[in-house]
Amino acid sequence: MDDGRFTFRRLDLTELCEVYKTHTLGDFPKNERVSLLSIKKLYAQGMYEPWGAFLDGALKAYAFLMRVDGIKGVLLDYFAVDTSLRNCGIGSLFLKELKNLVDCDGIIIESETPDRAKNSDDRKVREKRLSFYLKNGAVLSDCEWHVFGAAYRLFWLPVKTPLDQIKIEESIRLLYLNSALPKFALIKSMSCKKLLPCL
Repeated sequence: MDDGRFTFRRLDLTELCEVYKTHTLGDFPKNERVSLLSIKKLYAQGMYEPWGAFLDGALKAYAFLMRVDGIKGVLLDYFAVDTSLRNCGIGSLFLKELKNLVDCDGIIIESETPDRAKNSDDRKVREKRLSFYLKNGAVLSDCEWHVFGAAYRLFWLPVKTPLDQIKIEESIRLLYLNSALPKFALIKSMSCKKLLPCL
């Protein structure tokens, strides 16, 4: 892969909506997607940053980030690579570029807990995701984040600040509470369990 052929830039609202309609709907299951209206509200409030990786002018990967004033770190809300380029290094390249492009202390990453996989194939997919983030410099925290019935391991991809200088469980709670998700149901479903790092 010729890294020099890729360009990376922030997407405007029109491009964000197009990516949501043409890519996100196919890349993420319904239960993992928030409405486009909610995302547009966050974008209007300056809380949502969509980024794209382009090859010869065509979008090949995207990352949607959420930020809240006063919180160290941004949340990697959505991250996907075009199916034709998966396992070719573009995901790693994009994460590396995001660290240079985004003004933040670090990036919080959620990855589904392997121990709660539906079957062996699902477990392999989840373990592969964890390995991907570790390979690309993310640090696995000791927190298992629970929200809306799903369980995630939390990573911190340091940009300016190391993991031991932030409270990742407090940051993820505040990010969710400031999102466009329904507050009552959200508060009831949120919890953070301390674990020994498994990797």
